[in-house]
Amino acid sequence: MHCHLQDPRIRDQADLIIARAGQAGVMGFVVCGTSEADWPHVAELARKYDCIIPAFGLHPWYTGTRSEQWRQHLESYLAEFGAAAVGEAGLDHAPEFRHDQDQVPVLQQQLELAAALARPVVIHCHRAWNRMPALLHALNPRPPAIVLHAFSGSPETVMELNDLPVYFSFSGSITYQGNRRAEQTVPLIPQKRLLIETDAPDMLPEPIRETHAKDTPNLPEYLPHVFNRLAELRTETAEELSQALADNSLKVVNNYRNIHGSL
Repeated sequence: MHCHLQDPRIRDQADLIIARAGQAGVMGFVVCGTSEADWPHVAELARKYDCIIPAFGLHPWYTGTRSEQWRQHLESYLAEFGAAAVGEAGLDHAPEFRHDQDQVPVLQQQLELAAALARPVVIHCHRAWNRMPALLHALNPRPPAIVLHAFSGSPETVMELNDLPVYFSFSGSITYQGNRRAEQTVPLIPQKRLLIETDAPDMLPEPIRETHAKDTPNLPEYLPHVFNRLAELRTETAEELSQALADNSLKVVNNYRNIHGSL
């Protein structure tokens, strides 16, 4: 699902990237915006390619870049694209300059907007899992689906969130050697709440990192590497897991657009 085809590192190659992803069995893309600066590029891609579901959101890294009209701009894109999700929104306590005082209210506004419009929301959370569960539990009403992008929380966090409409999405980071957290959490996720993603052009899977240059961009065609590692950590057959991931992806996007195959 989750990727950033609007990223300037790969934006000009969208035709080729989408075609090669299709050859790898990846038939649809949720392209997540991160700031007011890249929302127009997400919109342009969504207008051009039927296989793209756009998401518009303010990423915590870019909280400090927002304009006074950021929410109005966000609402206008969501109004134009009835299939759009909200995101990538969230909390990140890793960067040195992270605008802590603004991250929570900016996230809350996006969660409230997703709930009001009955749109899925895509959540980024890094080194802030001590705060995220309480914020999500406090929502009333809630978005129909909450996708935890590149999930890195603990087993305890999984238990805290299981009663919410949450989907746990795993990226190329689960392929990294020594990722004990993934080994602990992946087996705990209910099958009906599992998703995978690439986060292209970031989070290059380990098998590609071993054979390519360090600055090689991650691409949607590499999603099978994430699937293979997920299958190693689960008890389902590969066929059962593939079907569950496809079903879950379609449940998240619900009736916004019918995409056949794996998102």
